[in-house]
Parts: sequence; C-alpha cells; structure tokens
Amino acid sequence: MSEHERVDQVQEWWASNPMTYGSVHGRLDYADGEYQLGSLEFFDRVDREFYSWTKQMHSERPFDRLFPYKKYANQGRVLEVGCGLGTMAMNWAKNGANVTAVDLNNTSVEQTTRRFELHKLNGEVRIADARNLPFEDGTFDYGYSWGVLHHSPDLRGSIDELIRVVKPGGGFGIMLYNRNSILYRYIIQYIEGFLHYENRFLGPWN
Repeated sequence: MSEHERVDQVQEWWASNPMTYGSVHGRLDYADGEYQLGSLEFFDRVDREFYSWTKQMHSERPFDRLFPYKKYANQGRVLEVGCGLGTMAMNWAKNGANVTAVDLNNTSVEQTTRRFELHKLNGEVRIADARNLPFEDGTFDYGYSWGVLHHSPDLRGSIDELIRVVKPGGGFGIMLYNRNSILYRYIIQYIEGFLHYENRFLGPWN
C-alpha cells in the first residue's frame, strides 16, 4: 500500500466515523436519544458527553486546568491539530484566542465551521495534514493536539511539525494514549486498530 493510499484511508475512515462520543463510535445516538448532525443541540450533546469524561480537567470553565487560556486571551494565535467536532477549539475561541483548527477530513472541518457559526465565534478551520502543516515556522503562540496524532501514519513527523509552527518560547501540548495502558490496548489496538482496520496504515511509532 502506498503512502498516499494509507493517508486516504485515515481520511476516509474519520470522515465516516467522526468523534461524536455517541453510544456507538461515529453514530448520532446517545442514551437520551438521537440528534441531528450539525444542529446546536447535537454540538451541546457532544460537549456534555466529552465533558463528563474529562471532569478532572475543568474548574471554572471547561479544560481550564489543562489549557492556559488567560495567557493567550488577547488574540494569541492558537493552533489545534485534529479538531474533530470542535469542542476544544470552541473553548479557546470563547476565551479570547485567535484560533486556527485543522483536521485531515472534510466532516471535521465542515462540522467545526458549523459549530463556530452557530456560536458566532471567529476562527479559521481548514483541511491540513499533520505531517505537513501549511504554516510558516513560528506562526503560533500555542499549539496542541488532543488524542489524535497516534492515528497518524507518521507520529514522530507529525509531532515535529506541530513544534515547528510554534514560536520559539511558545507553548504546546500533546495528548497521546499511553502505549502500555489498558485504554490504549483496548481502544487503539483492538477497537480502532483491529476492528476498524487502522493497523493497515499506522506506522511503528503508533
């Protein structure tokens, strides 16, 4: 399988199976019913589910124990690589950052753009490959990726790219599943790797 084919498979799989946090991965149904993709109610339901999984990271506002919102509140340039359905990018925008959110697939870009429109937030949302980000060196004050880059066919190169586009002295954060954890072995290796066939295109660093 060529490198181009491997990337196409990653792109197509996540476009068809977005991170909805639903009862079944990629679906729009939850314990309290089914929601319409792209509606305000849908995004609010996605957020409630995600927040319930990450309670320890919230204090006065979502993820304020994780992200330095105040430091970049005055239009600091913040990049998210792998925006999914836009929950984290939205929170950065609500806290005053100048947000750029990128993802490899159209579904994520379209839905995050829709989310920003519904919440009347400013931000740039675009297609981009984490291994070759379309930005100059040192473009951003802060860059991060949450639970995404271990899906890249080139994990090491993707991390290098994220660091490259952050200014010297800027901040960055990367969340990956611990390879030796039960969560990694069940979700990444079994569900996503074996059942969803991601093992066909992941590299040795994933």
